[in-house]
Amino acid sequence: MLIRISIIFLALFSFFTISFSANSQDQPSNSCKSFSGNGINNWYPFVYRKNDGQLTGIVVDGTQEALKRIGLELEIDNDKPWKRILYDLEQGNVDMVLGARCLLE
Repeated sequence: MLIRISIIFLALFSFFTISFSANSQDQPSNSCKSFSGNGINNWYPFVYRKNDGQLTGIVVDGTQEALKRIGLELEIDNDKPWKRILYDLEQGNVDMVLGARCLLE
């Protein structure tokens, strides 16, 4: 199970790294300064919330670094129930969900 999760994470991280490094010379438009995101709370060490409520983990750090390379910031929303996070994504209230995972069993 851990191997499967690691492979999925590495594939996603590689995809984002390649995508953002290929466009690293591009500058974002003046109207887009940041991406908003939210994520799952308890997927340690990938994505989790600290005691103060701040979302952190490997996925968050990688996303912040990729966005920083193209001149954007990551704004993370407050803790919400999972269904509300997905609803916000569907409605366009949040740009990305960090640490979304599927169970392959």
